[in-house]
Amino acid sequence: MNLQIPKATEQASEAVSNLTFAYPSWDIIVILVFIAIAIIYAMSLGRRKVLVVLLTTYISLVIANALPFVESLFASTFLDKLFVIKIVLFLAVFAILYLFLNRSALLSYVRGSSPYTPFTQVVALSVLQTGLLISIIISFVPAELVANLSSFTRNAFASEMAQFIWIVLPILTLGLIKKPSKKQLEAEDDEEFES
Repeated sequence: MNLQIPKATEQASEAVSNLTFAYPSWDIIVILVFIAIAIIYAMSLGRRKVLVVLLTTYISLVIANALPFVESLFASTFLDKLFVIKIVLFLAVFAILYLFLNRSALLSYVRGSSPYTPFTQVVALSVLQTGLLISIIISFVPAELVANLSSFTRNAFASEMAQFIWIVLPILTLGLIKKPSKKQLEAEDDEEFES
C-alpha cells in the first residue's frame, strides 16, 4: 500500500502535466463537466439533500454489488452486457432509495443545513458525491472498455486507489465538517416556523 501512494501521486501529477487548454482534450472536457455538475448539484440540493444522496449512493452500491440473481437472470437473454445491467440496476436502486429516504424521517435527523452551512462545504460534498458516482459507474464497466478511457480519467476514477479514495473521502469529509451551533439551529427552526 505504501508503494501505491507515491505511484498514484506520480500518475496524477503526470496526468495533470499532460493537460493543455490550447487544444482541449477529453480530459479537460471531463474535468469541466465534472465541476459544472458538482456546482449545479450543490446549488440545487443544499446540504441536507446532499447528505441524503450520499447515503443513498453508499446503500445503492452495496445493493447493486450484492444482488445474487443478476448474472443468472440475464445470462441467457439478449442483454449479455452485464455491466450495463449493473449500471441500470444501480441507478434504479439509487432513484428508488432517494425518493424513499428523501420522504422519510431521515431529513429531520440531518439538521443544520441551508442558511448556516458554508457554500464551500456544500460544494466540497457535491464534488465528492459526483466523483463517487462516476467512480462507481466506471467500476461496473469491463476492464477492456475502461482501457479506452484517457489515462487521466482512468487514474482519477477507475484505478483501485482512486475508487478507494472516492469511497472513503466523503466519509472523512463529513467527519471534518463542523456541526452548527445551537444558536444557528434555533435561528433555522425560527425561520422554518415563520415560513
